Amino acid sequence: MFNAAADAKAATAECQALVPRAEADLREAVEDTAEQEEARRRLADVLARQKADTRIPGARRELDEARDRWQRLTGRRPV
Repeated sequence: MFNAAADAKAATAECQALVPRAEADLREAVEDTAEQEEARRRLADVLARQKADTRIPGARRELDEARDRWQRLTGRRPV
């Protein structure tokens, strides 16, 4: 019985010694996701600007017209 109590006490001490490392690992993991979150925010900003840009529909029409011309000239439509 005495050995079991001593073993439990030693196991508790070992677990407590592991806590700082586990906390450091957690902080590192959270910091690692910060760059991903920033990338998601930047992507959302870019998508919002593109959605609001009135020049894009005209540019797409011009691109389609250029592809049509190319297809008439070569018989192949560019991607």
